[in-house]
Amino acid sequence: MGSVDLLFPVLGTDLPTDHHYPLFAAVTTLLPWLHDPRSRYALAPLTGEYLGNGRLRLLPGWSKLRLRLPAADIPRALPLAGKALTIAGQKLRLGVPHVEALQPAPTLIAHTVLIKHATEPDTFLQAARKQLDALEIQGRIEVPLADGERDHGKPQRHVMRVQDYVIVGYPLLVRDLTPAESLRLQEAGLGGKRHMGGGFFLPLGKQEEGHV
Repeated sequence: MGSVDLLFPVLGTDLPTDHHYPLFAAVTTLLPWLHDPRSRYALAPLTGEYLGNGRLRLLPGWSKLRLRLPAADIPRALPLAGKALTIAGQKLRLGVPHVEALQPAPTLIAHTVLIKHATEPDTFLQAARKQLDALEIQGRIEVPLADGERDHGKPQRHVMRVQDYVIVGYPLLVRDLTPAESLRLQEAGLGGKRHMGGGFFLPLGKQEEGHV
């Protein structure tokens, strides 16, 4: 069996939408084995309701921490259950997780894909296409357009702050995937910082509000 998603319910109030690095730091403090460079895992951003002004509200029964890892590593991640986390000054608590198998879907979306030296939409799409070709994935790709008043019709652009660095990335839609390609992309991800939520793909429509 390959990778699966381990989903932990999250209880808390609100936190910044860009909480990738603080979440990574909090989780790896509780699970030090994740620092092993041989560890194969990806950590998605927390889900919730976007409040505006860079804030995300956590909703009981809906907000989740999603950890994608080999099925064989599930027992090693279970100690997260019931633990308290402090993320960007906010106190959170994780509940008892459940396992979710990866499901093939013809369209996948990632909230943020980070590719080195690809900070403009055109160069980003070219670099993403090259990485997908290396994975033998032929799907059509696009960057979703913004619908806000200020940037309406322009490609959405996201940033990830890692300590003192700001990294530019983009959301990415990949369409017309075969079942095998869809599962391969969910397992492999795309771009960098996968341990912090970069290149984490979910079926379109399954992603929760506040993350795409």
